[in-house]
Amino acid sequence: MTQSTNGSRNERLLVVEDDPFSQELIALYLRKAGFEDITAATDGRQAVDLAKAAHYDLVLLDLNLPRISGTDVLRRLKKEGHLTNTPVVVISSLTNMEETVQCLDLGAEDYLPKPFNVRLLEGRVNDCLERHRLRREAEAAAAREERDRKAARALLGAMATASLPQPVPEFPCDCALRHDPAPTIGGDLVELFCTGDGRVAFLAATAAGEGVSATLAVARVRTLVRAAVEDAALTCDRPEPDAVLQRVNAALFADPQDGEPSGTVAALFGLFDPQVGTVQMANAGFSDALALGPARGVAPVSAPRGRPLGAYAEAVYTAHPFQVNAGETLLVLTDGFAETTDASAAQLGENRLRKRLDALLDAPPAQLIDALRKEAEDFAGTTPQSKDRSALALHRPRG
Repeated sequence: MTQSTNGSRNERLLVVEDDPFSQELIALYLRKAGFEDITAATDGRQAVDLAKAAHYDLVLLDLNLPRISGTDVLRRLKKEGHLTNTPVVVISSLTNMEETVQCLDLGAEDYLPKPFNVRLLEGRVNDCLERHRLRREAEAAAAREERDRKAARALLGAMATASLPQPVPEFPCDCALRHDPAPTIGGDLVELFCTGDGRVAFLAATAAGEGVSATLAVARVRTLVRAAVEDAALTCDRPEPDAVLQRVNAALFADPQDGEPSGTVAALFGLFDPQVGTVQMANAGFSDALALGPARGVAPVSAPRGRPLGAYAEAVYTAHPFQVNAGETLLVLTDGFAETTDASAAQLGENRLRKRLDALLDAPPAQLIDALRKEAEDFAGTTPQSKDRSALALHRPRG
């Protein structure tokens, strides 16, 4: 789009033209269009030296130059990286179209035929500068997005923690967790921590959507869960998973400015007593946990499934009891495992995961999760994934 000629322009232009009359004419037209910072070069050598010494927002380059031709000027500056972010408009007669096409192949943005029309000159210059501005903005936005992705990835990695003591007779619990983010960041969270009453709290969550907003959504849920557990300890109450999720969901709707949360989060929160093996868990729209053991095989732990957090203000969550026997493992996986895709868009699926788990009933938690990760990675190959893959495992040793 051609910009208005009213007002001054702060872009720096380099005009390379050996004919004094044409050079002055171009400069006159450009100044009338509002451009004030105009530098002129009268031959190819001078053009190369000027372009190396300073940055210009646009170069108008005549092809018929003494000492070094315009084509060679463009070729040399492009090769040396001096025009990486500078659009070039080639000035050429209609009889010299072969060289013009060559310059366009070398990376010139556009061309201006001689004898040139003032409206065409102004239009080509404005259009090139506008396209270049839009490219810079797009590149800056992409760079910001990549920085945000890195920050989100680091935050999710930092939250995927297992702050538990080593397994000892007084604390018979072996555990492991893993978070593998997708390139777009899918918003998974897995965490393990001890409560004040000696139990192990486990949290797995997946935010709807992707990117930084998903990361912030699960980070908020994690903060609210931690606060609910810590507040219960301060009042000498035993935190229960249904009450914790109830409180978290209410907090997500408590902001009077928005009236509703920015996104929903599926979550599974539970409390495990390693001494006796009892588990209480509450499910907010999350996949079922799995219980693994030589006697049990692979069995789903079907806790009543409430609405995802942030979906419905009046949602109700129910605590579900479960017993982890000695030698058994409680495994929680996010949907990213079953929904791992290969090059044909086929999914890994729950059946294939279950078959793999059949051979891992005695595996320690870390080995179990590593085997599942390898299964998913081998299935996907080089196919980029759209969902995070996260897992946590709690094992109650024998004896």
